[in-house]
Amino acid sequence: MAVVAEKIEAHGNSAPLDGDWMHDWHLDSATNIDNSRRHIYFAEVAAGAEKLLLDNAEVIVETRVSYKMQDIAADADNLDSAPVWHKRLFKLLCHPSFEKLSRDLKERHVKWFVLAIDECSELNSTKPVPISGPKPYRAPLWSMSLIALQRIIKAYDDFVSEVPVWVLLLDTNSSVVDMSPLGKDATSDRFEKGYRSLPAWPYVGYNQMAKKDVFVEKKGLPTDVHSMQHLKLYGRPVSSAPPVSQFHLIDCLL
Repeated sequence: MAVVAEKIEAHGNSAPLDGDWMHDWHLDSATNIDNSRRHIYFAEVAAGAEKLLLDNAEVIVETRVSYKMQDIAADADNLDSAPVWHKRLFKLLCHPSFEKLSRDLKERHVKWFVLAIDECSELNSTKPVPISGPKPYRAPLWSMSLIALQRIIKAYDDFVSEVPVWVLLLDTNSSVVDMSPLGKDATSDRFEKGYRSLPAWPYVGYNQMAKKDVFVEKKGLPTDVHSMQHLKLYGRPVSSAPPVSQFHLIDCLL
């Protein structure tokens, strides 16, 4: 959020190309990703996040110790301690940047901000199990689990700004539906009561990036979408993949 706000402020009040304030985050070079602006900006995000954690390390440790002591002293049926700790961390680490971005967007008459986390189930990937190892290594591959990301999103519920952030979890892995609680109006015991994630949404239309008149005027057969020219312009058609691999969207903020 901090880096996004910084890049938007760099434009002043003059909207960039086509009024897209996130234009700078587009992938401007698919053949040289490491030198693209998108890659450079995300490297700034990673460096900024690491610095934020290091600068606040003592406070985070103290807060965690305090949280653990409260959890030990609390009644076994009290599930509020963990969400309270998540909110404290969000307020310390994330809230200032969310507020900054909200102010910048409001000044530019933007009504909402959509943050999409693509291939989100990768956060639950695990490292290969060594053949000679004493036990399986089950820690997340990226040192952060998907449930940790969901808890950050959940903690945001109490800090909604004037310009709200809508978070979409995107994935082509059908197992992402397991993220949705089962049963009617079911909630997850891992989160505090309140806002609930919307159920997985697998219904993505055909060729999302193509203009509506493309098929009517230029495409005679469904197989025409596999032509090299069409693929260069619009990418692989979603419907060409098996049903289990189609996009699943989960709105994490209702």
